[in-house]
Formats: sequence, structure tokens, C-alpha cells
Amino acid sequence: MRILTIALTTLGLGVFAFILYHTDLSEVWRHVTRLGWIGLAVILGISCVWYVVDTINWNLTLRSTRLNVRWFARLWPIHVSGEAINQVTPFASLGGEPMKAILVHQRYGINFRESTTSLILLQVVNVCAEIPFLLLGIGLALGTGVLPEPVEIMMATGGAVIILLVAVLWFVQHYRFVSRLWRVLSRAWFGVAALRVVRHIRAVERRLMDFYLGQPARFFAACGLQFCNWCMGAVEIYLVLHFLGSPIPFVYALVIESVVVLVRTALFFIPSNIGAQEGTFLVVCGAITGSPELGVAVALIRRFRELFWISVGLLMGWAFSLKARPAAEPGYNELDRKLDRGHIASGR
Repeated sequence: MRILTIALTTLGLGVFAFILYHTDLSEVWRHVTRLGWIGLAVILGISCVWYVVDTINWNLTLRSTRLNVRWFARLWPIHVSGEAINQVTPFASLGGEPMKAILVHQRYGINFRESTTSLILLQVVNVCAEIPFLLLGIGLALGTGVLPEPVEIMMATGGAVIILLVAVLWFVQHYRFVSRLWRVLSRAWFGVAALRVVRHIRAVERRLMDFYLGQPARFFAACGLQFCNWCMGAVEIYLVLHFLGSPIPFVYALVIESVVVLVRTALFFIPSNIGAQEGTFLVVCGAITGSPELGVAVALIRRFRELFWISVGLLMGWAFSLKARPAAEPGYNELDRKLDRGHIASGR
């Protein structure tokens, strides 16, 4: 994994360097410095809202926690530190999500099945909210004709692929395909030892279906909040360009952000999407504003914002390593036992 991280990061940095080499850096810097301290504070405030909403969503998907300020304060630093790990590792969520599960287990006694289920649910909610956002962006791009035709084709194709993958994900979860497959493999090749894996997978599947069917209000509330989070990226672009003295209609900001999200999703295996994100802003923002340098300036401002939160998250993670672990609170209750035994309706 370390070699892969180095290779992908080097590739991304190479693309980033290529973009900077072929850009008028003095013009880029002139745009960046127009942001000012007020603009920087506003941008960091908007990104803080994103972390707040994401933490609330995590609280919503953890069944043994209450939706209150106390649990928000507990989950917030864990979420921020986990997202920092996600940003600096390839294949987003393969680094930070396990760390989140470990921390909530060590510090607050939440069992791994529940924490794993909640983190899977967060990814499902994220994708479910991403689809309407991308469809909105694709519709606006095609309707306004503001982007070059190749970019429009890429958006339409990428959107169709993501919708197909989500449909497959729903099919796999609804019909419990993973546990069925593992059960077949355990009988055919792996033997009795693999049945333990099957039991864990089935327990997680039961929890997922129980949340969808037993807590629909929480599920749709989380999806609605996450959709607002996707839109916050467009708000950020709109305000950045406003502070840089090149305002655009908010519709165009939605189009730019939807393309950035689509590229980020497609190239999720590149740490921090280094290079890919800058190239997207260069092409799309440059096409809309008529200034490629302005697009690179917006990309650098967003990159600074990301580096700021990565630094904050890594510092929080370091602080966790220094603190003594508090006594774990009960995280395995009667509801967990019923779910493990399959006593609660889960879509069968």
C-alpha cells in the first residue's frame, strides 16, 4: 500500500506540476491574493459547516447514541481526524473509516458491528445524495450549453455509470448477495472457519436493512442533509469567484462543482485527487470564466482549504494518541442482540 500511495501521489504531483508549468503563475497569484482574509475566513467557515453536517449524519446512523450536543462533541474530532487520513491515502475511506471505528470502540464502547454498519450507511447516504446532485449539474450543463461538448459527454457518461453502480449496490444489499456468496465459498473452498466471516457479514446486513426499513426518517434526513453538503461545494465556488472579482451565476457554480465531484468520484484512488482536481478547475472554470488562470486560482484556494483541515485532523489524531482512554460506555444493548439473532424485521 505504501508503494501504491507513493506512485499515485507522484503521478498526481506530476500532473499538478505540468498544469502550473503551462500556466501564468503571476496571473494566478494575482487572483489568489484578491481573496483576502475575510474571504478566507468565509471559505473555512463553509467547509466547517460540511464537517458539522457530516458528523450529525454519523450521529444519525449510530443507533446506540443519542442525537445531542454531547455525542456531537465526541464524534466531531474522530470524524475530522478520520477524514484527514482519507484525504492522504489512496482509495478514499480505506484508511480513515477503520480508524473511526476503532476510536469510537476504544473510547465509547461502541461495538465494531454497529460502527462498521454506521460507516457503511454514511457511504450509502453519501452516494444517494450525490446522484440527484450530479443529475442536477448534468441537466444544468446540458441546458445552458456552457461547457465544451466533450465535457458534456463525459458528464453524461459518468453520471450514467454512477447510477448503474448504485443500482448494483442496492441489489447486493437488498438480496444479501455478499453473505450468500461467502456462504457458498465457505462450503466449497474455505471450510468452516469462513462461516465466522459469514456471520459477521449477515449481522451487518441485518443492521443495514433494519436502518432502511425501521428508521426511514433518519435515513431520508441524512440524505437530505448530505445533499445540502454537496451544494455547499457550489456555494464555496460561487463565493470564491465573487471575492476574486469574477462573479458568476450560481447555476454555473453548480455546474463546475458537479464536474469536480464527478471527476473526484471517478479518480477516488488518487490521494487528495491531487492533479485531477486542479486540471478539472482549469478546464471547466476556465471555459465558463474565460480565464484558465482563474480556474487554477480557485483550485489552489480549495487545495489550501483541504490542507488546513487535513492539518487540523492529523493534529486531532495525534492528540487522541496522547490521551488516556476513558472508560468505555456500554455500546452493545438489547437491540444489538436482537439484530444479531435476526429477531427484528429486516426486509425479508
